Amino acid sequence: MSMIDIPLGWKAAAGEILLRNSRKVFILGGTDSGKSTFCSFLYDFLINMGKSAAIIDADVGQKDIGPPACITSGIPGEDPGGAEMTGCYFVGNVTPVRHFLPMVVGVSELTESARADFKIINTTGLVHGIGRPLKEAKIEAVKPDVIIAIQRSNELEVLLRSLRNLSILRIAASGKAALKSPNERRAAREKAFSSYFKDAPEHRFSLDKLIFQRSLIFNGEPVRNPQFIYCEKSAEGILAVTAGKLPYAPRFRTIPPGFEENLLCGVADIQNACLGLARVRRIDFRRRTITLLTPVEPMKIAIVQFGDIYVDNDGKEGKVSFRL
Repeated sequence: MSMIDIPLGWKAAAGEILLRNSRKVFILGGTDSGKSTFCSFLYDFLINMGKSAAIIDADVGQKDIGPPACITSGIPGEDPGGAEMTGCYFVGNVTPVRHFLPMVVGVSELTESARADFKIINTTGLVHGIGRPLKEAKIEAVKPDVIIAIQRSNELEVLLRSLRNLSILRIAASGKAALKSPNERRAAREKAFSSYFKDAPEHRFSLDKLIFQRSLIFNGEPVRNPQFIYCEKSAEGILAVTAGKLPYAPRFRTIPPGFEENLLCGVADIQNACLGLARVRRIDFRRRTITLLTPVEPMKIAIVQFGDIYVDNDGKEGKVSFRL
């Protein structure tokens, strides 16, 4: 940490957190304001004071702990590859936009389950527009003892005004916090995904022995229909995998063939505890099997949670243009 610029205000805030015994510390700040650096600094400070600490990393796009598209908890390292992940919650994409519910649930769940004297909750830089209600919902769910607001000027003040019933410590952004371009952020995610799935084997599972969540498919009753590659019926209507474009019909949804290849998903045990990530390689509808590429031990996998992003062998991302 000696190579990093640590403002005096950061040291004062860390001392205040320890003095007040503020066990749950919620970090707010815009993009590239130094949130991750402060989290690592505070973690080291608390450890040096003889306390145990854990970081809940809720920045799904720029991870310090574990793979992208997840909220994670653990211990920081010199770089993301050296961090130790102790908990994981699959969000389904590398952006919180349109994923507010899993973002809030995941932060709350991992904060509650982390076993440490102090819990440091890092967040995304989305603090304006739709980011404001997301941060408010997270704070309401977590109920932090203190909010650390890292600002360059007054960019958080609108949000902080709505939180002024809570304990807030304002600190300055690090003067050495580097702004990253969208391309640099994407490259970092590609590297993280590629590293996570490197040397991961493929495992084949029976569709009938897995539970599928966050999707309609595989939760209905299969219907034999030669017009479709696959079809099922549920109380929500008909879902079909088909290459042809069909006339619009109410309660009828189609999915293109090959939709599954490289689809990112979370895998969990029977207690719904997330074990990590997987990529779908193929689905054999006739034999009713699904093949997943994952570093997770296959015997532990009971639940598959479909995301809405593709990740290829090089870690490159692709958008899902339909609803499962």
